[in-house]
Amino acid sequence: MKPSISLLVRLAPILFGALFVLVSPVGATGQAEITKMYHAGRKAFYEGDMETAQLMLLQVQAANPTHVPTRSLLAQIDQKKRQNPGVVLKTKLAAVKVPKVDFRDAPLRESLDVLSEIVAKQTGNVIRPSFVLKGIPDDSKLTLSMNNIPATDLIGYMADLTRSRVTYEKHAIVHTPLAKVSGSSTKTAQPETAKPEPAEADKTPVAK
Repeated sequence: MKPSISLLVRLAPILFGALFVLVSPVGATGQAEITKMYHAGRKAFYEGDMETAQLMLLQVQAANPTHVPTRSLLAQIDQKKRQNPGVVLKTKLAAVKVPKVDFRDAPLRESLDVLSEIVAKQTGNVIRPSFVLKGIPDDSKLTLSMNNIPATDLIGYMADLTRSRVTYEKHAIVHTPLAKVSGSSTKTAQPETAKPEPAEADKTPVAK
């Protein structure tokens, strides 16, 4: 027995809805989540947290492989990692907050060892940075007191106080001299504020 025309008309919306669910990569709720994830990944990228950005954006790409802005950001992350292998270590350390340090005329080597222990404790021993001093005496002194500061900012201030340059390598943080290091120093500094991300120009929907 053939179905009547009226029955087909009544069933059409149901059949169309089922077909839409089958061919759509994500539902309405999924689209909102993917869009939220894209913006979180984009924000992490412009804040310098490449690990988080890549993790978020790869999930977005899995849901919508043709989303051009996601592909562009992932390509930039890959390029940064190839050009500077130390970017991974730096971004991991940038996410670690050091609760408190109070160095008083302390040797640089000793201060860096203390910092390494603090980072290890804050990350459950997942990250224990290794510091290498090239051309800088281990007993170069510094005086510095700071609270609740990202590890990378603290490393930068310690380098400033000892007139050294910091280079993040794949497995170590290397200090080299800018000039002759002399005496001890005291510095009052404020953590750097993150650069604002550029305005969103692309209006391409994240999830189809």
